[in-house]
Amino acid sequence: MTPRVTPPRITQTSSAAQAIEKLDLFAKAAIVIDVTTGEVLYSRNANAQLPLASLTKVPLALAVSEALPDTTLITVPRNIPGTSHTSRLQKGQQFTLRDFMSYMLLGSSNDAAQILSDYGNEPIRARYPAAPEKSAIVWRMNVLAKDIGLSRTYFLNATGLDESGEQAGAYGSARDVATMFMYAAKEAPQLFADTAAKNVTISALDTTKATAENTDLALNTIPGLIMGKT
Repeated sequence: MTPRVTPPRITQTSSAAQAIEKLDLFAKAAIVIDVTTGEVLYSRNANAQLPLASLTKVPLALAVSEALPDTTLITVPRNIPGTSHTSRLQKGQQFTLRDFMSYMLLGSSNDAAQILSDYGNEPIRARYPAAPEKSAIVWRMNVLAKDIGLSRTYFLNATGLDESGEQAGAYGSARDVATMFMYAAKEAPQLFADTAAKNVTISALDTTKATAENTDLALNTIPGLIMGKT
């Protein structure tokens, strides 16, 4: 049974709200919650259902880690070109699941996300016979969202990439995302620990290395950060 996150209390502290209102916010929706009390300190369109993009990689990581142990070896199935935040991966390189997960989360690599989804598909089906044959990971991500009370969140794919010019790959609200992060930080803090780092270097079994730079440009301005995802 997936533990349910206690929903935040719908209150708002005026002093905190006033301070945040002075910030130059570009987001269409935002929420700030004191996780120790459940108090909502600030919200803007917090229940609006909007595209999640790469925030989708957080529930992907949760679903994959549920199906596979940290020591699972992930073999890169094809050459993966580098991006502005990740170095290239070479076909045949083997990394532990935990290292590969950090590379995927920090650099927000869609290729790495798809590889992890492919690896997790059969183990999820074995664990949950009701899961569909070709999209077990996405199915589990949606079940997980429902179990922890994300009422405005659903996933169409494992990466968050748009399905088309008119259809995003995942949708959710700021309130749901905050609840999802509270769940992740409580249930799997070690899984997301590296997302508070500026960069990560991972070593393959053949001693070759790959690097990922955190896509979070505000990283150095957030004191006490324990996890994040752009």
